[in-house]
Amino acid sequence: MQNISIQTLQEKLRTPVPAIVCIDVRSREEYRDEHIDGVVNVPLSELHTNEKFFKDVKEVYVHCRSGGRSAVACEALSKSFPQIVFYNVDGGMVAWKDADLPIV
Repeated sequence: MQNISIQTLQEKLRTPVPAIVCIDVRSREEYRDEHIDGVVNVPLSELHTNEKFFKDVKEVYVHCRSGGRSAVACEALSKSFPQIVFYNVDGGMVAWKDADLPIV
């Protein structure tokens, strides 16, 4: 697992690459309230049932509210999918909103 900044995530979302996936591991309710456009919601509690998101990808960017749940998700996913590089987004939605970046 590697850590990245919200600015790096923003750049990755601007230039989508087919082998890259961005996921939000917050609950469905948190995601419904506000989320980053282009990021898929896969709640932490449902990661094990959503392995389809990790098929044929090389990089996965993971975020949550502040970075704790996404770090847990990256660690767990790294063990299940050692061929994929997982990136934890430092600060998550809190940092994204603090930087006045767009949310849906």
